[in-house]
Amino acid sequence: MKKLFGIILFLFGISTAFGQLKQFSYEQDQFLKELDDFMKTVNTEITKDSYNRFAKEVEAGNITSDQLRLVTELCNKMLDRKMKPTPQFVAVLDATVSFTKSNQIMDRYEEWMLITNNILDNSKKGSYVTFNRFLDFSAAFFEKNALNDTPTRTWCYSSFEYQFKLNGEIPEVHFDGTDIYGYTKGDTMYINGTKGVYYPLLKKFIGSGGKVYWSRAGLQEGQVYAELRNTTIDVTGADFQSDSVLFYHKQFFKSPLTGRLTDKILANVKPETAAVIVKFVFEISKKMLPTDSIFTLAVVFGATLGMLTISVPSFAVPAESTNGNVCPPSIDIVILTSAQLTGAPVVPATFQVTVCALAACQERLVLGCVT
Repeated sequence: MKKLFGIILFLFGISTAFGQLKQFSYEQDQFLKELDDFMKTVNTEITKDSYNRFAKEVEAGNITSDQLRLVTELCNKMLDRKMKPTPQFVAVLDATVSFTKSNQIMDRYEEWMLITNNILDNSKKGSYVTFNRFLDFSAAFFEKNALNDTPTRTWCYSSFEYQFKLNGEIPEVHFDGTDIYGYTKGDTMYINGTKGVYYPLLKKFIGSGGKVYWSRAGLQEGQVYAELRNTTIDVTGADFQSDSVLFYHKQFFKSPLTGRLTDKILANVKPETAAVIVKFVFEISKKMLPTDSIFTLAVVFGATLGMLTISVPSFAVPAESTNGNVCPPSIDIVILTSAQLTGAPVVPATFQVTVCALAACQERLVLGCVT
């Protein structure tokens, strides 16, 4: 009964606030007083802290009069739609404070406000899923340079050389040049010097160019790296894919290899067991290989407790296979296949996928010629 009575008082407090306040004042002191009273209708630490941080920045002059005017305009729209102090008002105040502390140029805030207003204007009353999702993205974007921030994994950008743009009703963030990096506890993966577009509502980055190094696996940047062309990152996940990659390993290959790359960030990784797995699928015609064979090189860095390699299909592979050990520790596997005559001077590219099942966490660079 007491719980029910408390809920009734809570709802009554919110309805009273909406009934008394029709519009926020554009005068600074009056606006702060009205906003304070409104936020107190939901008396929680979240609403209290959010308002206090915002008011502190306003009173210190860190939030400009132009910014305050934009905030007031947006708050009045939200008030008219009977939005509650949390989550929407808290999200707007937190994003504004985070932007102020990031020392970015005012143009970025105005672009962000334009998109925020556009999404709200195109939302049906009572249906604010898209609006809420964009606000959820915004505070971490300004505060942590985060494209997506979760307790287990975060994807970030490194450069303020970006612009918010609207493509129809779709918000986009255009990066002219930046590093994109993802990190978990114990592992960080960089895509250096890329450019592209981030889609906040889809949580996806689509870019071009850039380089990937594996120094976290003990590989020298000048010796082992990949040059990317087209890259897609779903920032809700831990990996990324890039097609048309040029892969350089100057110890093993005189010229770069072309393929598709998938790399992944892992949690709770120690430097000596970095568990880096690099998979390439090389689109190479069988006529381009020096012999009618399949060569797989797995270079192992760190302890290996077991590996299972499966190739599909096996392309008429005889029972014999050759395994040899080299230094540094690695495993060379040569699988001979029967020569297949097609009667044509040029053979279309065919493919074989090699899957490695690792029995223990380890650093591994897996290269495979796909024929």
